Amino acid sequence: TIGSEDFATLCANAQTAMEEAADEAAKKTHSGGLFSTLSMLSRPEAQRSLHFLLDFGAKLQQRSVTQSRSD
Repeated sequence: TIGSEDFATLCANAQTAMEEAADEAAKKTHSGGLFSTLSMLSRPEAQRSLHFLLDFGAKLQQRSVTQSRSD
């Protein structure tokens, strides 16, 4: 439930992970261009991350649609 200690821990961990990822991304130099993007997309960890984000977005959208229909 929302008021539980487990949920608070989950939220704190998610916030910390997002802040750390943002800090790391800000420190990296990014070279632009199509070939850089294709090179990044060929890495398994990038593919897993993208699949996760796409799946998460789809589930979030499904819940939003379901919730708006029930309102």
